[in-house]
Amino acid sequence: MAYRKLKSPEVAEELVQGLFAGLWSKRAGSQIQQLDHYLFAAIRYRVINHIKLREVKAGYEFYCRGCLSATTTATEETLALTDLSTTLTAGLYQTV
Repeated sequence: MAYRKLKSPEVAEELVQGLFAGLWSKRAGSQIQQLDHYLFAAIRYRVINHIKLREVKAGYEFYCRGCLSATTTATEETLALTDLSTTLTAGLYQTV
């Protein structure tokens, strides 16, 4: 399912491996009744989150290209752009 949605075997494999690694680390406290339903839902949400993150990154890159192409000479605008870039980059890497 992950491969069909993402069209990338590497990313699909990474998501599935992350899912199983998480299950293994929580194996003592988990009480999963229907494993097949659980796995399908869990990988579906991981795929959705991956697609959302990819779209946010693409939008941010587009925004940055637009900001860099415009000539901004004001110090306040430069500082605001730097702060926004730092904050957004930190937020993106915390969610991964």
